[in-house]
Amino acid sequence: MVQRLMDDDPRGRSASVSVDIDQDVLVISGPELQGLVVVPRHHVGSLDELSDPDRARVLAALRRATRSVLERNSGSATTVVATTDPPASEGHVCFRVQPATRGTRGASPPHLV
Repeated sequence: MVQRLMDDDPRGRSASVSVDIDQDVLVISGPELQGLVVVPRHHVGSLDELSDPDRARVLAALRRATRSVLERNSGSATTVVATTDPPASEGHVCFRVQPATRGTRGASPPHLV
């Protein structure tokens, strides 16, 4: 997934990307991404496709990512957007956790790539 994010960059930039992996999710960060991208390790198109225990662990990871974004962007809120449109996702749901000021809450996020 990370290599695909870099390969599909239409601007041809090479980015330094960091990935944290645990049993349930990949958490991707880098200078080209605002916030974090949380990707379930199970290839699913939505949270509904996960078992209840797997869904709970993915949601816990999203909560940790939200806290991390809030710690790095004091005074902001966060927006969590589920998406399957970026070319790198190949229909796999990804969650973008990004800082949002009061004026941008609910605004459409830029694409991952």
